[in-house]
This record gives sequence, structure tokens and C-alpha cells, in this order.
Amino acid sequence: MRNSVFYVISNFKQMLFFLFVFQIQVSFSQTFEPSETTYKNRLGLAQEVKGKNGELLTGVIHFSNGELTCREGKIVQQIEFYRNGNKSSVANLKDGKQHGLQEFYYKNGQLQMQFTLNADRPIYKKGKKTWNEGQFIEGNLVCYYQNGTIQLEEFSNENGNLQGIQKYFYPNAQLRNQFQYEDGTLNGEQKQYYENGKIKREVFFENGKLIRQRCWDEKGIEMLFCK
Repeated sequence: MRNSVFYVISNFKQMLFFLFVFQIQVSFSQTFEPSETTYKNRLGLAQEVKGKNGELLTGVIHFSNGELTCREGKIVQQIEFYRNGNKSSVANLKDGKQHGLQEFYYKNGQLQMQFTLNADRPIYKKGKKTWNEGQFIEGNLVCYYQNGTIQLEEFSNENGNLQGIQKYFYPNAQLRNQFQYEDGTLNGEQKQYYENGKIKREVFFENGKLIRQRCWDEKGIEMLFCK
């Protein structure tokens, strides 16, 4: 019964995999010469960005598929582009790690996902939602469908755990699921809706434990048993 109630939680795990697939590939080295040949196929990040004469670079370095913004030899932002010229991702960095606002885009230029990373909390702990190198996702995470409507909204607290209301939407912007979290644990009333807007399921959790639930069919008739 519990598995049938929270099939969307498994979808959320798929979303984490989705995040992992789209994360920026980072390869570290001590120095590199800013030549398009070196990074023609994939951008890399260096701990120090030096010119051919060994000077620490400041400014924007352009490559065939992106650009790096540097300050005194340190990369503070990396932008990658699709072949059509639209941005595919924007990553802000701090000391060689992704930090601050991160954005990903569809090929048509529509924003796909944005969230904030905290590179000052690099320790991975089981059960925490993390990104590359163990940075915690903090604050709001928003995902969009290609038509521009919101797919997912959620908030992670300073510990990297889900906090408050998490919402999933259908492509037509109709609310699909609404979950409530308390420091990463389901707590309180959870709701699921059909695409026509009618209530599908109401579930109540107390500190992660299922207490009760009610279910309805697409016509709004309450069912004796929840599937």
C-alpha cells in the first residue's frame, strides 16, 4: 500500500539521477594554456588559469563550446553552449567547486532547471541531497518543462534536507503532487491530483510514518480501498 502511495518518490529519485546526468564534468589540473584546441570537445576546469607566459588570467576566455570567466587565475563562472548557439548551462564557482546559482537550459533556450549549491559544506552525509563533490543543494530548486511551465518546486534547508512543501506539476500547469517535509522526513498531509484537477489521494504522515489515507477515482467518487 505504501509503495503504491508514493510512486512519485521513486520518480524523485529518477530526478536526482537526472541531475547527476546533467552535472558539469570537471577535470582538474594545475595549469592550462587557454587554447581552443585543448578544450575543443569538452571544457575542463583548472585550479589556476594561467596564460602562456605564466600570468594569472583575469577576464573571459572563449572556447568553441563555451567560455570561462576568471579573476586573478580563478574560475568564477563557466558557461557552455549548444551547437545552435544557445546556452546549455551556467555554473558559478568558488575555489574550483560549483557554488551559488546553477542553471541548465533546453536547446530552444528555455530554462530547464535552476538551484543553488553551497561549496562551503563539502562533507557528504548519507541521506542528504548532494551534487558534485558533495556540495549541498540549499534553498529553492525549480525544474521546468520545455514549454516553460514549472515541473517541480522544492526547498532544501541549510543541512541539505528537504524542508516545507514540495510540488510537482503536470505539463498543463495543474498541480500533480504536494508533499510536506520536515528536515528531510515526510510529515503532515500529502496530496495527489489527477490531471483534470480532481483530488486523487490524501495521505497523512507523522515523522515519516504513514498514519491514514483516502483515495478517489477521476470522477471524484471516494474508493473503499487505495490502489
